[in-house]
Amino acid sequence: MNQTALALLLAGLAITGCQLPVEGLMNSSKDPANGGTANQPAPPTGVSASASNGQVTIQWTAVTGATSYNIYWSTTTGVTPATGTKIASAVSPYTQTGLTNGTAYYYVITALVTSSGNSSLESNASSQVGATPQVSAPGAPTAFGASAGNGQVTLTWTAINGALSYNIYRSTTSNFTKSASNKIANPTGTTYNDTTVSNGTTYYYLVTAMNPGGESSVSSQVGATPQVSAPGAPTGFSASPGNGQVTLSWTAISGALSYNVYRSTTSNFTKSASNKIANPTTNSYNDTTVSNGTTYYYLTTAMNPGGESSASPYVSATPQIPAPSAPTNVVATPSYNQNTITWNTVSGATSYNIYWSTSSGLTPSTGTKIPSVSSGYVQSGLGGGVALYYLVTAVNAGGESVASTPASATPLYSVYAGGYSDSTGNSQTPGYWKNGTWNGLPQLLSGVGVSIGAVMSLAVSGGNIYAVGWCEDGSGNGQASYWLNGSGTLLPTLSTAKLSMAVSVVVYGNDIYIGGYCQNSSGVIVPGYWLNGNWVGLTPISSTENAQVNSLQVVNGNVYATGECNNASGIGVPGYWLNGTWNALPSESSTQNSQTCSIFVVGGDVLIGGQSQTSTIAYPTYWYDGLLTSLPLDPNATIYNGAVFSVSKSSTDLYAGGYRYGATSIVPGYWDNGLWNQLPTLSGSASVVESVVFVGGHLYCGGYSIGNQAVPVPGYWLDGTWVQLSQLSTISESQVYSIVVQ
Repeated sequence: MNQTALALLLAGLAITGCQLPVEGLMNSSKDPANGGTANQPAPPTGVSASASNGQVTIQWTAVTGATSYNIYWSTTTGVTPATGTKIASAVSPYTQTGLTNGTAYYYVITALVTSSGNSSLESNASSQVGATPQVSAPGAPTAFGASAGNGQVTLTWTAINGALSYNIYRSTTSNFTKSASNKIANPTGTTYNDTTVSNGTTYYYLVTAMNPGGESSVSSQVGATPQVSAPGAPTGFSASPGNGQVTLSWTAISGALSYNVYRSTTSNFTKSASNKIANPTTNSYNDTTVSNGTTYYYLTTAMNPGGESSASPYVSATPQIPAPSAPTNVVATPSYNQNTITWNTVSGATSYNIYWSTSSGLTPSTGTKIPSVSSGYVQSGLGGGVALYYLVTAVNAGGESVASTPASATPLYSVYAGGYSDSTGNSQTPGYWKNGTWNGLPQLLSGVGVSIGAVMSLAVSGGNIYAVGWCEDGSGNGQASYWLNGSGTLLPTLSTAKLSMAVSVVVYGNDIYIGGYCQNSSGVIVPGYWLNGNWVGLTPISSTENAQVNSLQVVNGNVYATGECNNASGIGVPGYWLNGTWNALPSESSTQNSQTCSIFVVGGDVLIGGQSQTSTIAYPTYWYDGLLTSLPLDPNATIYNGAVFSVSKSSTDLYAGGYRYGATSIVPGYWDNGLWNQLPTLSGSASVVESVVFVGGHLYCGGYSIGNQAVPVPGYWLDGTWVQLSQLSTISESQVYSIVVQ
């Protein structure tokens, strides 16, 4: 019995008055070998306590002779059988469950021996042991991932059941071992943003899960290299072609350290390593590995350690040689109805453009373009007398040059003169001169003796040349003739006599009017005109007297015709037909002959030229809207005679061309508003103006002048200066009857 039990027993006896024989009490023997009294078991040894989740397992070494064991426990250290909670008849190992995790539990063990009489002897308490129950350590984190950013690495993993926190370990060495020295964080969530990193360095990470039960095993290792963010795509991308090069430029991108340039000859291409051509560090690049004339397509991207940006929009350019310089020494030279433009050749030019206008100060944008021409270009089909202005540019594959300095020229009017020229003295060839060059027309009648003919009138329209006149077979048979562009036709007659003549031609729209006369079966010359080859007779004053059309004009669909018309007395009466109706004109004397030779209608005014006679004087005359004007003759002349063969009119002047007698011979000239203007002759011999035309401020007077061979020489006077035309023979006569200027 231990000392405490003994004391309690004695106290109880004293209270009750019981007496215990001292010898009985004192005779309880001890068991020295077992550390107790005699028959009292020794305290258990080898006692241990191990904790787990909500429980503690206590183990001890069996005591010899012990029949059972008691466990005394407490949550306070220093537990004794007297202070602890007893768990009787425990068997080693004993597991105490239902405990509170995190609370320390303390234990002592006693051994019991059952003696005779079923009393038990309990040993002294064992040494104290303790343990704290806890949950189990969590499992290792899974799905561990690392995402690099600019100056940071973001770590993520799957939440682990039972984990209260996590340990993050980091190293710059792969396959490292975790330790306290490389532990960098203890987050409670399943993500961690590591901002204590340097861009460009690769970091390796491990993570473990933690709870009161301990630390899990490590996760799989992950690694990441933080970097700045990849830059944005370049903007403002442009391509400028040059000679054997393309210059690329774009807006500098913040954070970009360099740029990639990609090129292809195919649009909408996909960038790849094979079409990457450069990696400049600035925001421009000059591509000199190109061929002129080929179109190239480009992309660019921005680069930094964070990667490559998306691509810019496509741009394209076609390198070319430079445009040539402007042509120099541009000259425009006028000729008949055309100008010739010349200039110095420009190095590198493959063609030239001409820009022209009727206004000075033209530019390529305001002028009319004549493309792809060469120096010496002839602009034909122009109206005469109108100044034209020119610019010239040089062209090559690189483009068009700036314009040259301007040049100008005023094309000359083309002059057509109809008449005849004789080559042998007995063969009068009909024809016309164009700008001084003779164009003989075919003789439409052939017969015995000489063959003669003449062009009496010309018209030029739509590029066609119309000529009318007559041809004679040499035996007195003459017939009205018509030539179109050199091909001749005999006009129909009224009788087998075939005596007819065409003296005036007018082109009006699609119709051809030819004025003249025909001899009828009675031998009377009758007036009229051929309309598209069909005879249209006009009514004469007398059906038994001769009459003829000398001049015809069509204005606004109205047909005006004038000529010679005799009355029943055989006196020539002046007048004209308007749409077939005769309109008589006044004369100097009703008993003397008058004739009308030319008609000119403009602005509703009718101007007619001719001659009106008295008994002693043959006046050159014109009628203006029916009013007779007899023109002055030469007071020194011995013969008072003259005639107006042709009339014309400008906005201010009235011109009447013909002749009058001078002191010794017939003199050619014209009256300008009634004032005589004598024209020079070749020899001072008889000369005549047959036709006058006022065009572009210039007066043309066609006719002939007697030359030194005493034969008529063809030509015209331009503003008073004689222009002689060629002859088939200088000793045979030639003459101009009609002149057309345009």
